[in-house]
Amino acid sequence: EFWSQQVPDDSCSDTEALENWLAKETKAGIPQVFSATQEQFILQELNLHELGAVSFKKGCYTGQEIIARMKFLGKLKKRMCLLEGNGTAADQLEPGADVFIKTIEGLPKKVGKLVRAHTLTDTIITALAVLNKEQVDTGETTYIGSDLDTGFIVSDLSYS
Repeated sequence: EFWSQQVPDDSCSDTEALENWLAKETKAGIPQVFSATQEQFILQELNLHELGAVSFKKGCYTGQEIIARMKFLGKLKKRMCLLEGNGTAADQLEPGADVFIKTIEGLPKKVGKLVRAHTLTDTIITALAVLNKEQVDTGETTYIGSDLDTGFIVSDLSYS
């Protein structure tokens, strides 16, 4: 609640600086959950365990059993990655939008969901998306939305 009260409204005098800050935060691999993406991801898919944002030793919290089971017994099938591409319409990329690849036939195939997207410079969009793990390593171009217009390069996030 404290942070939501501190976020500048649309009357912010320097929206370009704010967008630049958000883009750099995105490039650093820091996720953000919006109302459209609530309950869409588990914390390991958002790499929160790599950011030190969760304790596996302390306390009780909603979903703790699932989170601990995934850490100690499961294999994660999805993870968050960085997407970078050319374009100027990051504000049109809604959190929760589907992420696709192009099949051999040229048809869209869903491989994940968009976490957040921001414009880094006038022509570069940086975004975070939770993708199927096998998709991360292929180096295939991904697309946000099924129109397959703007391609994004996928890179793994390093938190060291």
